[in-house]
Amino acid sequence: MLENKQVMVIACDIRENNGEGRLAALYVKNIENCLNEELGNSNSLNVSIKVITPSIRLNSRFLNSIMCYSWMYYQLIIYRITKKKVFIINYLPLWNVLFFLFVPRSAVLGPITGGGKINLRHFGGSGFGKLKVNITRNKLLPLLNYISSRIIHWRSLSVKPATLSVARALNLSEDCPRAIWIDHLPFEQQKATNQNTQKTIDVLSYVGDHSIKNTSVTVALLNRLATIGLNVVLVGRISKGSVLNEKLVYYPTLPHDEMIGLISRSSAIISLSLEEAGFFTFEAAAFGCNVLCLPQTGGAQLPGSRILLQGSESIDVDLLFQRVERIIKEMKNCPQKNSEEISRLLEGMHHNATSFFYKS
Repeated sequence: MLENKQVMVIACDIRENNGEGRLAALYVKNIENCLNEELGNSNSLNVSIKVITPSIRLNSRFLNSIMCYSWMYYQLIIYRITKKKVFIINYLPLWNVLFFLFVPRSAVLGPITGGGKINLRHFGGSGFGKLKVNITRNKLLPLLNYISSRIIHWRSLSVKPATLSVARALNLSEDCPRAIWIDHLPFEQQKATNQNTQKTIDVLSYVGDHSIKNTSVTVALLNRLATIGLNVVLVGRISKGSVLNEKLVYYPTLPHDEMIGLISRSSAIISLSLEEAGFFTFEAAAFGCNVLCLPQTGGAQLPGSRILLQGSESIDVDLLFQRVERIIKEMKNCPQKNSEEISRLLEGMHHNATSFFYKS
């Protein structure tokens, strides 16, 4: 007779149209793989995975985050009382000191997320925005990260870093890959796509409502590129006051499969985001796209990346325009094998990341 066992998984977001949700979906796959390895060919145990997630969503990013964290603490109280083993797979930033103090030691944690300090020269926001980023990202978060790392070591919590900054904060000496590199879907989509797909899009960019994505600078740069006859496409939320060049193709939102279609037809990707994560640039590299980005970001760690600014240079639309225009001209003379090499190198990084995150 089969013995039934249910594995409980807490996910603050399981939607696959955003980074946290996709990271959760990947880790559920990780759990399934681990359980299959443990069970092997045994037929004496019937294991099911139950994912519990908040039943409501709020439109405000800030309010929704507060709601999700509050919901997660409520779930932790329940599992502390019942003393059941539970997997917690996302909304796990290193700065969340209270979480690492309160989480049961028996809980299995998904990859711990977090970024490093921001180079303020590369931040294109207002003076007040730059001050806010400096206080939060460069002063407060490193302090909270340090406190959390001490708590993690003190409580002997088992964690895996999702980014290099988290690995450094935890004083891990081994070369740790980024968690998003375990995403197998881009490679499957790349292989299923017609290899003769025409590169009809010169530049594709994806932006969002987070301040360190440098959305306003990206819009200004793409407008300039559209004026010189390049086929430019922009996807994502922009401010209501933004003015777009009439030749620029804009999509506020797109289903994921349509976004993949745009990537497959793109020669280059521009990402001025200062984040260390970034599914968009990872997917683009899987399709062999050159990623034009800023240093010390997620895009800069990818094969075929082209760094647009040096660390000592300040972000400037004119300067970025000149460098992107030159790179695009160079790329038009590059053979197709450059694209194939980028995809091949990234697939090797993907295999290494899968081995790192899927091991016991």
